[in-house]
Amino acid sequence: MSAKVETKEIKGNTYTVTQLSPSKALPLKFKVMGALGDSVIEIAQAYTASKDKEEAQLKAFAAGLEKLFAKSTPEELTQLLKHTVTTNVRRNDEILTASGFDQHFQDDLVEIYLVFLFVLQVNFGDFIKGLGSIV
Repeated sequence: MSAKVETKEIKGNTYTVTQLSPSKALPLKFKVMGALGDSVIEIAQAYTASKDKEEAQLKAFAAGLEKLFAKSTPEELTQLLKHTVTTNVRRNDEILTASGFDQHFQDDLVEIYLVFLFVLQVNFGDFIKGLGSIV
């Protein structure tokens, strides 16, 4: 089975995300899940209950970010976002790198969060949908 590849237009840029291998996806999933704690269930329920998936995802992400901010230091959160948006991600056909992170996102910090959400959707969307349907 090959890795899923999805493309999405975000803030005028075309992002392509290749699904992480299990050995890379699991540590990221555990880090995000650990930071979100019990709110993961609320996020999953909101995601699966809404007809407007984009709106539900943004609301769930906002709630999740609030939890992440509360449970993480600024340095930890920065590292998590930076690592996530520079792993298996291309912007306008250019590979995003940790060393180019500041240059890529200099114009618009909100874009970082939107790309972070997209990466989580590509890698964990099925998990979130499944969790929401069983709770």
